[in-house]
Amino acid sequence: MAKKLKYSQDKFTQFETGAVRDVSQGKPNLYECMSPFAMWRYGEYMEKSAEKYGADNWTKGIPIESYMKSLERHLLKLKMELKYGITKEEGDHASAILFNIMGLIHQEEILKLKSNPNETTKRRKTK
Repeated sequence: MAKKLKYSQDKFTQFETGAVRDVSQGKPNLYECMSPFAMWRYGEYMEKSAEKYGADNWTKGIPIESYMKSLERHLLKLKMELKYGITKEEGDHASAILFNIMGLIHQEEILKLKSNPNETTKRRKTK
């Protein structure tokens, strides 16, 4: 005997096998929006950074201003490298830029959640 679904059919995708999943509508498609090459390179960058600073060091909280300053430096270094062929400092500046952007977004989201603790509950309920 088939189990009845708790929600209406329009909230599920049913596969040929009979398996069901939530529909993906309204959810970010992280599979198709990120380059596997860029993410692999970023992972290598983070691995090297972990050797220097310790794993998950960034999760301890880096001020937004620090991300912004580092972002600006790495943008300028990358521009000098790409536009003029001048390498001011060795390193993967593109991955450092990605790190700073992601850290900045992370801190903004953490600050939003801290300023509105009910938002955490809302997010859990909608998933």
